[in-house]
Amino acid sequence: MSSTALGPWNGVAISKSGQYAIGLINGGQIYYSNNTSVTTVSKDLTEVFEPLYKYKTWASTGGSNTFSGISCSNDGKYVVACIKSTTGLIYYSNNYCASWLGPATVNNNTAVPEWYGISMSNTGQYAVACQNTGTGSVFFSSNYGATWNVSTNASSLAGWFLACSISSSGKYAIISKDTGITAPSTNHDGKVYYSSNATDVTPTWTLSNLTTVFSLNIALSGNGKYGILCAYQTSGSGIWISSTFGASWTKHGSYTTTTFAGCAISASGKYAIISSLNGKIYYSNNFCSTWIESNSQSRGWQKASMSDSGQYCIVCGGGGDIVYSNDYGATWTNAGATDGTTPNITICPAISKNGQYAFLTTQSGTMYRCMATNSTT
Repeated sequence: MSSTALGPWNGVAISKSGQYAIGLINGGQIYYSNNTSVTTVSKDLTEVFEPLYKYKTWASTGGSNTFSGISCSNDGKYVVACIKSTTGLIYYSNNYCASWLGPATVNNNTAVPEWYGISMSNTGQYAVACQNTGTGSVFFSSNYGATWNVSTNASSLAGWFLACSISSSGKYAIISKDTGITAPSTNHDGKVYYSSNATDVTPTWTLSNLTTVFSLNIALSGNGKYGILCAYQTSGSGIWISSTFGASWTKHGSYTTTTFAGCAISASGKYAIISSLNGKIYYSNNFCSTWIESNSQSRGWQKASMSDSGQYCIVCGGGGDIVYSNDYGATWTNAGATDGTTPNITICPAISKNGQYAFLTTQSGTMYRCMATNSTT
């Protein structure tokens, strides 16, 4: 505030940073201020990225295994990936997937390590992974994926775990499980469990109201409140929604000819996408209340990933298709490189929560990463 009363003001304006101000008083004088004590506040990358963000140039990061799951921290610095095989391992990275560490130490594992799903918190400190074998369990890491321990009573839930997802803080988590007694197939029933203390030394898992739904993919919002899963049933797929931190689920619509395979949700839960094995990619901008068909081509779309803001998304298909969206899932663009280095037969995508990095696993076992660019080409 000025130290003197200059008279009645006719108008004032201030810059966005707050450093500069200008005012007009009744009498014709113009006054200005350039307060140099004002500090510029750094913005999150999601606030400054332009909508022409592109995922084009993919670089191989090595690997010769078929990775079945991948997830990363908010900034993409920390990455975890798991392998689905009888000798499956978990690897981790602390340099944006430029190189890999590991394999990770997995304590008290008594099952064949058929790792199937993996999910990491925003900071990267916490992560959850599940095994897809008859005696498999759920494991938890609190040191950026380097060491894993059985997640308390998850050992009593031994079975064919299909997918897992963790909130931004790591406190909330959900897992899906096949209740079949043989290898999973599309006609098995399933269950969904949730935890509200996943970061505790002794976390607990509780059975939700879903006890007959076979779900290959599930996703939890960053705040943990909202969840989405796609049911993969021979009697018809379905979309199930939770607004109770995974405790209870409600079916959305009836889909008898569409087989859903991938899903992702924003940090707030407002935005979400879901992909189908025999059709389009769909999006929602109202907390999964309604779904809209995007402009995507009809493909065998599989897993999906979304940034925290919901603006940036990536979906891969079994035929090597990779597409990205920078408008919350409404329109999709081919994410293949123009120099012919497009990864082939992708399995799982992971986009950093700030939208800057994207990672892919492939059927050949090679891992790819891409730093998005704002260039128009």
